[in-house]
Amino acid sequence: MNDYPKTITSYLIYFFKPYKYLLLGIVILLFAFMLLNRLPSYYFSKIIDVITENMQHRDIWAKITPLLLMILVAEILFNLLRRLAFYLAQFVSPKLKIAVKEKTLEHILNYSPNFLLSNHAGNLAERLFKLSGETINIFWLTFFDIGIPIVSLLVVFGLLCWVNFVFGAIFFFWIGTFLFLVYYTSKKTQKFAYDAAEKTSISSGHIVDIITNFLIVKSFSNFSFERRRLKPKLYAERKAAYLNLSKVQNSRILQVFVMTLSYLNIIIYAVYLWQNDVISAGDIVFIVLLVNLAMQGLSVLILNVLNLNESIGIIRNSLDFFAEPYEIVDFPYVRRLRVNQGKIEFRDIDFSYNNRSKIFKDFNLIIKPKEKVGIIGASGAGKTTLVSLLQRFYNLNHGAILIDEQDISKVSQESLNKSISIIPQEPLLFNRSLLDNIKYGKPHATIDEVIKASKKAFAHDFICAKKDKYDTVVGERGVKLSGGQRQRIAIARAILTDAPIIVFDEATSALDIESEKIIQKGIAQLMKNRTVIAIAHRLSTLKEMDRIVVLNEGRIVEEGTPSELLDKDGEFAKLWHLQTDA
Repeated sequence: MNDYPKTITSYLIYFFKPYKYLLLGIVILLFAFMLLNRLPSYYFSKIIDVITENMQHRDIWAKITPLLLMILVAEILFNLLRRLAFYLAQFVSPKLKIAVKEKTLEHILNYSPNFLLSNHAGNLAERLFKLSGETINIFWLTFFDIGIPIVSLLVVFGLLCWVNFVFGAIFFFWIGTFLFLVYYTSKKTQKFAYDAAEKTSISSGHIVDIITNFLIVKSFSNFSFERRRLKPKLYAERKAAYLNLSKVQNSRILQVFVMTLSYLNIIIYAVYLWQNDVISAGDIVFIVLLVNLAMQGLSVLILNVLNLNESIGIIRNSLDFFAEPYEIVDFPYVRRLRVNQGKIEFRDIDFSYNNRSKIFKDFNLIIKPKEKVGIIGASGAGKTTLVSLLQRFYNLNHGAILIDEQDISKVSQESLNKSISIIPQEPLLFNRSLLDNIKYGKPHATIDEVIKASKKAFAHDFICAKKDKYDTVVGERGVKLSGGQRQRIAIARAILTDAPIIVFDEATSALDIESEKIIQKGIAQLMKNRTVIAIAHRLSTLKEMDRIVVLNEGRIVEEGTPSELLDKDGEFAKLWHLQTDA
């Protein structure tokens, strides 16, 4: 089940909720230090009253000094509480960022291989980093860049009501009008921020694709071609960014106009009350300072609401992308797969990709415990699809796949994957040390266990010949190793993992003859006492198989031992003679 938040509200609640008490503490501190921040204005207004009431300068310092001390105390307390609020925020921020990254990565990895292969890795990674980055932006914007101006407005409203209720009413009316305009225009501009984020993701994904395949681009001298393909995507990104910024600037003009009217309205009323001896000159100074600070806060608020709106648009774009439901899900209270013998059965299976023409129809195949079965056939016969179905990368249209009489659709995907080791044509290695890559299937393995597995895979000698031995970092996708070395590391990893079922998917087809001979020794070690499925185009690699299954358009057209199939002079024999003649 896809439990990743699907709306911006549920997303923020999901990630902010674990820190609710810390966030509440930040809000309380905001109110406290913003009230302290306004106290110097109040005491300054009282100093003005003292000065205007004591034109003869008698005892003026005796009356002003306590007020100056109160200003000093208020400033000290303001900075202490402000520092404490930022300390709490700095404690929450990195935890929040890590939580988003962990949850989003987990969510991505729960998608089916079909989804992951259909979406470029660079695009998925960019969305993950944008989600974590923009979530932190929203956190700081909400609680400080927007939170402080809003708290400031509330404090100013309360103080204006305390001076004269009408001031509070005027302030409330204009600020309400202003906030309505901010909300209305932000809703209008949000779709432009969303579109800008979408266009940026598209162009960024294309750039990552070019960089990932830079060797192909260079070998074909096709940079000009790639630049032409990229140009319309960059133009679309630029156009969307321009529209977003222009809508933002247009909305600010009206907001600033309303803000200026409210400022003038309050000052005019303050002068009117002073003329009628309702308030003092100090009160006017206090009111002007309060409103001036509020207007400065509103200017900041306008800018940061627009920034918030942009961050929300970017997050919404990724949430819509990740809202796609999982294709493969575990049943509730699913049990773990228990493999005691290693029997595999494909029972009456039907399968097609995206409801197109069927790859398999009423397909049946039983692989006995510890049996070694080779699968061959022309391209498109269904060999790799059969292995993908065994790993439950796709759901069947009909039928069942059983391991030791357990339906793999009714056991946990984790336990199924741990029971099967795959040795592909192009081994998948991380840009980590040889030790980390070998231990990947058994992270807590000892170095002695790693060395033992490496020796069985005939990898120990070439590893020890390297300067850093098992600490050698292999580069992205193992680029620092030869094809044969990468394959031996993959075999060592499978030996260490000790899965009861092994699948070789064209494991030696890309190797030279000398490398293949070494790899075959490692494969022989790996196959001992395990159920094995081997897909191969190079038929000589299947001579040790107990049985060969020949597929053609999703059907079994021949099966038997290698010698039996050669004697039949059928499809296998024809392919064998073609390869041996070549």
